Order: sequence, then C-alpha cells, then structure tokens
Amino acid sequence: MKKLTALMAALALAVCTFTACENSNKNSSSTPPASSSETATEPDTLSADSDGAKLCTDLLNEYLDSINTGDIEKSFKYQYFDEIIEAVAALSGYESVEAMYDNFKGSFDGMNLVINSIESVQPITDYQYGFIEEIYGRFCAVQYIIDRDGGINKTTTKYLQEVYGDEEKYKEYKLDFKEGYYMECTLTSEGQGNVAQRIMFYRTEDDNWKLDMTVAGYIDECEDYAIDHIADEIVATANDLLDKNTKIDGKQFIVGSDKGLDVNVPKDFDADELRKFVTENCEAYTGGKFFIFVKENHAYYAAYAENDDYTGTSPYGAKIGEKDGTADYVEIDLEDHNLFENIYNSSAEAVKKYS
Repeated sequence: MKKLTALMAALALAVCTFTACENSNKNSSSTPPASSSETATEPDTLSADSDGAKLCTDLLNEYLDSINTGDIEKSFKYQYFDEIIEAVAALSGYESVEAMYDNFKGSFDGMNLVINSIESVQPITDYQYGFIEEIYGRFCAVQYIIDRDGGINKTTTKYLQEVYGDEEKYKEYKLDFKEGYYMECTLTSEGQGNVAQRIMFYRTEDDNWKLDMTVAGYIDECEDYAIDHIADEIVATANDLLDKNTKIDGKQFIVGSDKGLDVNVPKDFDADELRKFVTENCEAYTGGKFFIFVKENHAYYAAYAENDDYTGTSPYGAKIGEKDGTADYVEIDLEDHNLFENIYNSSAEAVKKYS
C-alpha cells in the first residue's frame, strides 16, 4: 500500500518516541503506511518466560534507560539505522541531526520511563515486515538525495517530502530480516502516568536489533487498512488507462463510480470509459463507491467506501482541498475521517473552485 505520501512525510512521523506515540490514535496524521493488502493468520502469543519475550523485555529496558539517562543519540540508534539518520532529522523539520538530539533531550528530561506491564509478545508476520521495509526504503530514498546534494540544507524540505512520497523509489531498498517480535505493553512515566504501547523488535543481523513504535501502532489501530488498499489500487488501475490519454493536459476533474459524482469532466473525455475500466480491471475492487480526482495527467487521488463505517483514501489520511491557491492534498478533518460524503463534498468543492 502507498500511504506515505508527501502529505504524510511533512509530519514529524520520523521521530518514533514515547512522546510522539503517546497521543496517537486511529485518526492520527502521523500514521505510516501499509505495504501489502494481505491479512496474516494471527500468530501464537509467546509465554512470558520464552527467549523471545525475555529478549524484547531486555531491549525495551535498555532503550528506556538510554532515554532516562539522557543519551538521546543512543536511543535513536535503537530505532534507526545510521545510514538514514539524516533523513529522519530532515523529515522531522530539523536542520541537523544534532539539533534533533538536543530537542528530544530536553523533551525527555526527568520523564523516567519504565515498563508497567507486558500484555503479549508475538512473532512478526511477513505482512508486518512489509510495513517496516517500506518506511526504511522511503528514508533511504530521501537519504540518497541528502548525500547527493551534500547535506540536509542543500535542498528543500518540500522536495525531500516529495521524494519520501514517491511510490517507486522506496522499492529499490530492501531489508533482510532474520527475526522479529511484536509486543503490546504499558509504559509508565513520571507526571504522565500509564500509556499503552505497541512495539516491534526486529533484527537484520545478529547484532543489529531495532525497535519501532510507529508501524506497530498503525497496524494495531488501523483496522480498515484493506479499504485504503482498494483506494490505492483504484488509483493504479485508473492510471493504466489515463497514462495513454493525451487529451487531459492541464485538466482537473473528478470521475465517480456513479455519474452523479462527476465534477468538471472535460467534454472530450469519456468518463464512462474510465468508470468501466476501473470496475472491470481493478482486482481489489469489491463493488463499493469511489471517486477519482484527475490532475497532472493522472489519477492524483481516490476515495473508496463500501459502507458508512470507513472510507479508504489514496493517499492515506488526505482529501482534496485548497492549498496555495489550487486543489491539492490536505489533511482529513477528524470528524470527516470515516465519512465518504463529507470527503467527497469538500473535495468536489475544491475542484469546482480551482479547476
């Protein structure tokens, strides 16, 4: 799935720490993406005295100790590979890695984080590994630009966000996973009390264990990621047809699963052909309603819903609204998050105004 777009990358999602995760929820704009639509069989929960559970507990205690003692650089080494740390800083809005460390050192001062309880530990599934690998690949793609240009400040944050959101670049980078576990636990901090946390522990080499909270939180909370995947596939399928069309240069319009959803469709464009092409050729499509926003000669955005419980979007967490005097990605309002009608109405209004 292709959730991490330029919109998502603009947020401080990169810094996966207790502070960043404690306020997360299903509607959080810092949620990362899924890499696959497959749903895995629920793995067995490990016993508390198993080697895997003990290993995760020891790693978590070491990580928390690095925070409690003010060794923020060490805490980041538990979370991120050295080769992408500049990308982490850049996408989090810092001018240097050192500035990022300094900021978080102040944030964690006196917090004293400890494990309150461990609810479960399970082996990571192939599906979950896919989430981790995609985020790693996106950071690698950004780090390549930073290295090529000679530093964080040699290019714009906006451009780095665009690289992070590219749907092809991240696929060039792979991780060779050796072992991994998914933990649900409760952490306690002075002054903040208990916070439920989901953490992934994984290694690619014998001595290279990492932990991740952002991906784990997304998987646990986003029960409807399969709907988002369908929106992704609608975009991909639509582009199979639109990429061959030379009559839509400079045009912006909406084509819906029903003709009544169409907005500003050019007279020389066959909206019925696109509708039919998507419904007949998108393997993920299961008969729900959708709309596609066409911009820059391709399917720029799509929303999909099967009922009123949840609306999947591509990019994830976005709708079309006004941005810098044009129709572009904006963050979905929390009250609109699950409502197809609200997402469509606000998107259609922007397209009518700025097309």
